[in-house]
Amino acid sequence: MNKNYDFASLIKDIVSSSSLDELRGCVVKGNEFLTKYNLPEGSDEFKKLTTVVKLVRMKLKSKKKHYDESIVGKTYTISESKLISIFS
Repeated sequence: MNKNYDFASLIKDIVSSSSLDELRGCVVKGNEFLTKYNLPEGSDEFKKLTTVVKLVRMKLKSKKKHYDESIVGKTYTISESKLISIFS
């Protein structure tokens, strides 16, 4: 495999992360990629990886916050007739 293929595959994995835990695993793979190809912090690949990870992290945190708020803020209304039928 070549560097460009590995990089594209890594970016795809990062973008398709559906949880912060998955993203952490991709960051580990990203660090391994940078080490394997001996890429310094100033390289284009490093900058792109950092940017993509930050964006996906923000998206996942926002998604998690929205999910948590929707669970906590849920209010259920039960009509009087429904309440009577439950206890009848």
